[in-house]
Amino acid sequence: MPIQELHPECVTASREATVLDLAQEMDAEAVGTVVIVDDKRVPVGIVTDRDILCRVIAASRDETGTTALEVMSAPLVCASSGVSTLEALEKMKQARVRRLPIVDEDGVLVGAIGVSGSAVENDHKVALAGVEVLGVSELPEHPWRT
Repeated sequence: MPIQELHPECVTASREATVLDLAQEMDAEAVGTVVIVDDKRVPVGIVTDRDILCRVIAASRDETGTTALEVMSAPLVCASSGVSTLEALEKMKQARVRRLPIVDEDGVLVGAIGVSGSAVENDHKVALAGVEVLGVSELPEHPWRT
């Protein structure tokens, strides 16, 4: 299944957003990831709930004075909207990431996919069963079935 069929809108923020803003948006949208984008919606980083916990709360940093730029993971690994689900999963496995922003031909964010850490590290067949599209569980085609 092409990734382009699995790209609903995802939660985004600017580099200048505070960690408090990010956490409130995650809570409001019931997600654990915010993709950080520039003014043209090109992804430049990603912040997860774990990033906030480890890089801000555990480090006793001020969530109102700390910005996304200071805690985001970058550079960001992205996939083109034209790749297949299996290609995207392979890219995630190679990069050792659990969330993969999807971009169009101009590099503009169109969505993201995520899988559990164990699914990325294991067989693609297992990973396909656990693909999440922006928090909405989907069961894509199973190409190994005949």
